[in-house]
Amino acid sequence: VDQALNYLPHHNNAKNLAEQLVNGSLKLLEVCNASREVLSRLREAVGELRLSDDNLLEVSRYFSTRREIMRDAKELALRLRQVEGEFISENRELSQEESKLIRALRCVSIINISVVESLLQLLSSKVPRSRRQTLLSKLLTGRSKEAGELLEGKGNELSNVDIVVHAAFCKEKSDGEKRVIAQKRLEVLEEGLRGIEEGLNCISSQLAKTRASRSE
Repeated sequence: VDQALNYLPHHNNAKNLAEQLVNGSLKLLEVCNASREVLSRLREAVGELRLSDDNLLEVSRYFSTRREIMRDAKELALRLRQVEGEFISENRELSQEESKLIRALRCVSIINISVVESLLQLLSSKVPRSRRQTLLSKLLTGRSKEAGELLEGKGNELSNVDIVVHAAFCKEKSDGEKRVIAQKRLEVLEEGLRGIEEGLNCISSQLAKTRASRSE
């Protein structure tokens, strides 16, 4: 990527397009870093809830953080759509070699955008509301097949964990089995979020490297 960007400015027809791609990459870096911070907040909230002593206050804090993260993720998704526009431009008269380089650069950027977009879709998934608590509890306790499907992770994993946590902790009567399941699901989710965070670190590092190479 860096070699391609360094090559293009030497050709007048591609210079402006190269700068546009660089600007788009810088904006993508900003969104990526912001998304990583939001993801880190969620991972920490999941870890704190997992290690808590089934305290309803901790559960309340978790869902409060989830709602904040959902709003932040939606805002970042809007910014990401604007960034995506940086990689769409009018056709210019480029040599065959330049056209290949531009396509390659766009492809890398689109892949990175898709990764961040998928993350933001996950983070912006809706949080179960308190008024649904009774319905969810009945679903989990009264229909073993549907409960099993939810606990096996069908659908959005983050939303599924929210449902399990609601059913396990947000009830007057304690249910030890559901709490054990919730703790296990929180542990799996925490590990998954950590893996995604590492992936975002790789994307951010590459984008930062590109920015540094262009400023030299």
